[in-house]
Amino acid sequence: MSINAKRSTKENPSAQFKIGSPFEGDTISSWECFKFERKMTHEEHNFDSLTEKEILELVESEREDFDKWHKSWHESHEIAVIPSKGVAKAPFDGIVIIDSTAGAVYICADNGVVVNVSIVHRIPGSFYGNINPVWHIKNDDIVKKGDTLFEFDITKLPPNTPAVVTIDEMRWDYDNAVFILLDKTKVSFEDTIIEVEGELLKREDVEKIVHDLRWSKYNCNLMRIQMDMKMGLGGAAMFIFPPNENEEALNKLFNKGGA
Repeated sequence: MSINAKRSTKENPSAQFKIGSPFEGDTISSWECFKFERKMTHEEHNFDSLTEKEILELVESEREDFDKWHKSWHESHEIAVIPSKGVAKAPFDGIVIIDSTAGAVYICADNGVVVNVSIVHRIPGSFYGNINPVWHIKNDDIVKKGDTLFEFDITKLPPNTPAVVTIDEMRWDYDNAVFILLDKTKVSFEDTIIEVEGELLKREDVEKIVHDLRWSKYNCNLMRIQMDMKMGLGGAAMFIFPPNENEEALNKLFNKGGA
């Protein structure tokens, strides 16, 4: 499945739907974000056998593989930011689904647009490392653009750790919509970073997306905890429950049943 997307340096005031920036800071290229992720992975798996210089050389050697297999996907789906403040805010009005073991938030608008807001941060044996996130939301909350999603200790992040906003295409094939990722070197909470044009989705389709998000995150979290328990990483201390098919939350999403 592919998403209909492109990049642009120009903002369109009449765009059908606009996605704001959950973070403030300087943007980085898709390659720099990918390189940071790969460096973390190599550090986890080769910590005792490779020096820092050797890990960096190994990552740089993957540039051709990135250009061939990964570049087009990342450039059409993601915007990466080096956050300057320890806070993430809602980029548009919508319903939130928390991926609790990955420290990520999915937000679904009433037109079916879904984005994933996350920080690229992983330490073996820890879901959040030591950034101490403070959640301002819970599953099925309805947020308004600019509402605080979570706060985190930015001083505990490794230097140049990216935060990522990703268009989620796994819930729906956006054949009739165009996502325009705006190229900016610096973003603030007030900025638009992605514009959407074309045909979006009706309520019955959006309800299917929310249902899928609820259960896919539950199943992913369950698998992570089970894997960590097998590895002795303490997953047994965490408890998760099957999602509640919250009709009231959906009514609020579509401006029915109260605010």
